[in-house]
Order: sequence, then C-alpha cells, then structure tokens
Amino acid sequence: MGILLDTDILIDIARGREQALRFLQSLQGEVVAVSHLSVAELLVGARTVRERDVVEKFVKTFVILAPDAMVSERALALIKTYHHVCGTGIIDAYIAATAIEFDMTLCSRNAKHFSPIRELSMNIPYTLT
Repeated sequence: MGILLDTDILIDIARGREQALRFLQSLQGEVVAVSHLSVAELLVGARTVRERDVVEKFVKTFVILAPDAMVSERALALIKTYHHVCGTGIIDAYIAATAIEFDMTLCSRNAKHFSPIRELSMNIPYTLT
C-alpha cells in the first residue's frame, strides 16, 4: 500500500507550506504517487511556460498513475453514488478511484468530497492554520 497525494497537498508542497513539507518528509521510504488528473490540474494552474516547466519537473519526483479502464469504471460508480451526496466531481472521483484501484491511501485536506466514500482509505495529514 502506498500514498496518493491529492492536488491540494501538491499545491501546499509546491508553495513551501511548512506543514506540507513536514508531512512529505514523514513519507520517506513510502511509495508516493500522484494522479494524472492532479498533474493536469497543476498544469492548468501554471500561468506561464516557466511555471509549467517547474510543475513538470516537480511532479516527476513522484510516481504518476494514469487512469486505466478499472479506474474509469470505479470513477463512474463513485460519481453515481456520491455526487449528489457530497458533491464529488469528475476529477475528485478519478483521484479517489485511482487510490482505491491501486490500493493506496489518499492524502488530502478535502474531507468534504472524499470522507463519505466508504471504500476509500483517506488521511487528512494536516490542517492549515
């Protein structure tokens, strides 16, 4: 079992937030991965080519998991089950499905969209103060 970092955690790390950096340090020796969809979200947030290059270099420090047919099927099932319950959207469903299908713990500060998903192992590693 490994760790899948949600986009919010990646943004905190990239911004140098102390809590996120301490959390990342605590993961030494663990398999730490990110979803292709988190990478896409970071690339969309890049305002310049230079920022895009920084994002591409940053995400290469993690295992990058692409959605396959099993992840896609699980994501659709999660959307059907949880969208109207807790607002789980397409990207969050794919990230959760990736964690479930790859048997990983999802680390995110987004409890609202993820904590209702019973089959998901989730950790809120820190809160921002």
